[in-house]
Amino acid sequence: MLVVVAILSLLVGGAYQIYTSSTTDTRYQAMRANLKMMKTAIDQFHAKTGAYPTSLEALTRSYLSRVPDDPTTERIGNDWMVIGPNDDPNDSSKWVSATAGPPTGGIADVRSASDFEK
Repeated sequence: MLVVVAILSLLVGGAYQIYTSSTTDTRYQAMRANLKMMKTAIDQFHAKTGAYPTSLEALTRSYLSRVPDDPTTERIGNDWMVIGPNDDPNDSSKWVSATAGPPTGGIADVRSASDFEK
């Protein structure tokens, strides 16, 4: 009986590892798809207006149905990080929360607030 319980524990432990790994991968892929969609919308907005959007919500008027949630964070809502067109994207101090207000010149790029994309 003890051997059966030990084998079942190993099987359940392995299944749990596979489940958590696939869940993390799925969240990462969804985050990447959301980023691509928002970056495309920013580019389209800039091409049409000649300016960058002042908020991610400004993209919902014509380019997005809504600002997607970041599936890699535990929070729900607009918790993306944004940067202005004249800022260095490699300088982590230039990235600000999308809810903190727009960077100077509008939003030129967006990234996840999670550790996945830093």
